[in-house]
Amino acid sequence: MLHGYRNGSAQADLELGEAWRVDAIPDLLRAVRALPGVQAARLRIVKQPD
Repeated sequence: MLHGYRNGSAQADLELGEAWRVDAIPDLLRAVRALPGVQAARLRIVKQPD
């Protein structure tokens, strides 16, 4: 789940499903922060209960 996505006019939690994955590497966060209109970005990793 992508939790707490928000921008200037909306916010949402998005359930992306089991097949959706990203590599949590520093380059990913730098790339997201460099996107037009992005003011801030952070990565939070949470282990879901079994």
